[in-house]
Amino acid sequence: MLLSEKRTERIDLGDGDWAEIILSLDTRQAAQISDLYVTGQPAQQVLGLLELIIDSWSSDLPVKENVGRLAPEATAKIMEVFNERVRGLDPKVSSSPSTGSSAKRARGHTKT
Repeated sequence: MLLSEKRTERIDLGDGDWAEIILSLDTRQAAQISDLYVTGQPAQQVLGLLELIIDSWSSDLPVKENVGRLAPEATAKIMEVFNERVRGLDPKVSSSPSTGSSAKRARGHTKT
């Protein structure tokens, strides 16, 4: 397969709300996520990742401009599902941004 095929999953966030996330990263997305882990602060990592992986959601508001307004519980659920589904596909994007383990690996540290 030459080009990445878009694969998404809809996550139920309760009360009729949902977010559809991208599970099949292309090279550009994987590189952007890797850069976020190496250079970004934890808040930048989470917001940047959410901007890259949320394809659509139940809100009428645009995703990119409003992702920072997500309820913490929704963010946690989205990150949990993304990490469960993507883990093992690419070590640079399979760790949670909150752990910073990808950035540590990039700097030559090992996860303990």
